[in-house]
Amino acid sequence: MSINQEVGVSESDAKRAADIALKAGEFSLHDGMTLHSSQPNRSTRRRCGVSNIYVPAYVNQTKKNSVGEYWAGVMLRGVKKSTTFRERECPFPMPS
Repeated sequence: MSINQEVGVSESDAKRAADIALKAGEFSLHDGMTLHSSQPNRSTRRRCGVSNIYVPAYVNQTKKNSVGEYWAGVMLRGVKKSTTFRERECPFPMPS
């Protein structure tokens, strides 16, 4: 799922949900497939999320994201065979 997307929750699932309140500056770390939500951000500072997904170099995306684009990727190892990941400069030095 991407930004501003929702999933239906049954009454029994809602009863099993855990409310975990985070203080300013704290973060949650969870699997990308974990359904989660939050209340509106009422501060003047932005709220951001980070997702790291590792896939083999031959994987292609089959659908565009919620803003109509394919996700960008950083090649960590191997030879790029994918045709759908936009190139993104590596944000850290790679060992030679």
